[in-house]
Amino acid sequence: MNGEGPQVSDGPNDWDEARLEAALERLQEMHIQLRGLRGVLNDVISPLSMSYATPEDLYKRYVNTTKDASKRLESFKLYMNSGDSKEVLERAKSSRAAAQPEQPWTSTDHPDWFDREDKTQADTVTAPPTVAETENVNDTEDDMVVEASPKQIIEEFKGAHGEIITSLEDETGIINVTLPSPANLHFQLDPNSDGQESKEYQVACKGTSRLNMPIFRSIQTHKQSNNLKYMLDMLASYLDVKSRVCARCGRLLDTKAQFPVVRSLRKTKQADETVLKTWEALHEGCI
Repeated sequence: MNGEGPQVSDGPNDWDEARLEAALERLQEMHIQLRGLRGVLNDVISPLSMSYATPEDLYKRYVNTTKDASKRLESFKLYMNSGDSKEVLERAKSSRAAAQPEQPWTSTDHPDWFDREDKTQADTVTAPPTVAETENVNDTEDDMVVEASPKQIIEEFKGAHGEIITSLEDETGIINVTLPSPANLHFQLDPNSDGQESKEYQVACKGTSRLNMPIFRSIQTHKQSNNLKYMLDMLASYLDVKSRVCARCGRLLDTKAQFPVVRSLRKTKQADETVLKTWEALHEGCI
């Protein structure tokens, strides 16, 4: 006995540093996924507060959001119930019992809690990535393929978002996107091709909504302005801008009474190896 108190052991050999670091990463991922589920119920019921052209459009939107929520819940359940996760949680439980703290452990908010480390660039990155850089870390080849024509992309977008009014001006190529109440937002995408095949879409927020300027600032941080599908999907994520809570702080309004207008594309690998893409909402002060 060395007088240092009981030691937690995993058989003959205790966990080494690499195993402990892997365990901490798994705990962090659990935390990130769990906090991301805070807005699931709100996402499911948000279509019921919007206006639609037909009852069928409402039903389609509701079914899609419900399926997405179900996938996120199932993914978290599988992650938590995996053998590795159970082993880490059991280790943490044993460690707390052995430590016997005099007071309960407390936690405070930390700015890096929700940042997943990019291991491929761990040795070269010297500053936290921006929202746009974080989105591109795990881009796969299917994100970089040559796009279909604007008309084809818009028709597919209309099929997925029947409640959003979308139109293409044939002569100018300008695309108008109007989000219904309660968002009440109008966007205009102006292609700036300069004679090139690849168009860089300049997005403008029309109207007098007080959300226009902060949303415009957020849009300017995204690097895929030549990817029309990406841009349209991002704009569609503002349908529930007045009801979706911040993925980081869990609040709807920040200290300045601002909605979470920043959008960050989160990619989550599912149990069946597919990648689930969701747009997370963040306050400008929570980035």
